[in-house]
Amino acid sequence: MYTSDHGPLAATNQGRATALTHFAVNADPLLTAREAASYRRQGVSTFWRDVKEGRVPAPVRISPKAPRWRLSDLCPPRPSGTGAESLAQTTRGRNPQI
Repeated sequence: MYTSDHGPLAATNQGRATALTHFAVNADPLLTAREAASYRRQGVSTFWRDVKEGRVPAPVRISPKAPRWRLSDLCPPRPSGTGAESLAQTTRGRNPQI
């Protein structure tokens, strides 16, 4: 391993240099349709139907044939606040099973 002006690099066996992934951890990764569907626990065709019907945000197109979704766009927003107030908001009046 060696370090250049552009950050830590590792040489591959073909002589090219690639950035080490553990130094560039993305806080908001981009997911493929298959990964996003798996994250939402649904099939890929159901996921695409949800995209078409607006239940899932439109993808970020990194190229014409490469749609991606930000993980933060797929996560439901968490209630703000703490304690009983946030619990009441998340359960919506139902009796929580703890």
